[in-house]
Amino acid sequence: MIKLSTFNYLCAPKVMDCTHKISVTDILSKNSLVTREVASFLISKLKNLPYYTIEVDFSNIDFISRSFADQFHKEKVDLWDSRTKNIIVINAHVDVYSMFKAVSKTQNSSNRDYHSYTLIQFQTRRSLKDYLQSI
Repeated sequence: MIKLSTFNYLCAPKVMDCTHKISVTDILSKNSLVTREVASFLISKLKNLPYYTIEVDFSNIDFISRSFADQFHKEKVDLWDSRTKNIIVINAHVDVYSMFKAVSKTQNSSNRDYHSYTLIQFQTRRSLKDYLQSI
């Protein structure tokens, strides 16, 4: 594994079809995910990576504000719509997933004519159990 700054690359840099995994806590404090500005900052960091598919690991994040979730989701969808990046949220606490799901229902989706399916991955059995018990 190549270590470059705070990003762990899963494949050679500059290869656009590789999947890249990055932890939110490598960029931000886990207690700072409360404003639209912080969400935009995180997305700007992801935009600068030379990868199309980026898995954003929300491990150890128990809370995000609705403002953060709304802005992150909006910019994530904009990147997908422009076919610039495919950002996938992984290993998130059930409350974090619930917040993303809530904001996704409030944003205008009339301009899209494709179907999007959520891929949920869990790092531990406990995370899976917590998620399954919440639905």
